[in-house]
Amino acid sequence: MLIIAYKIKLHFIGLAAWHYNQVFWQIEHGNYRPNRRMVLIITTVMMIFGTLCISLVLWANKLHSPTQ
Repeated sequence: MLIIAYKIKLHFIGLAAWHYNQVFWQIEHGNYRPNRRMVLIITTVMMIFGTLCISLVLWANKLHSPTQ
């Protein structure tokens, strides 16, 4: 599960680099229009995967902690 989360994060880094380049050239050419949908989708997905990663870390910590 953690490996899948890392792969998804890497894809988002690539998507962010592509989007940055696209926005950069739009600003340079004077025809920039913000894309709210893209921001909302990325934010929602990152919040979901962040919550899943925190849950996974807490669950793994619970499995490996010594029982008393």
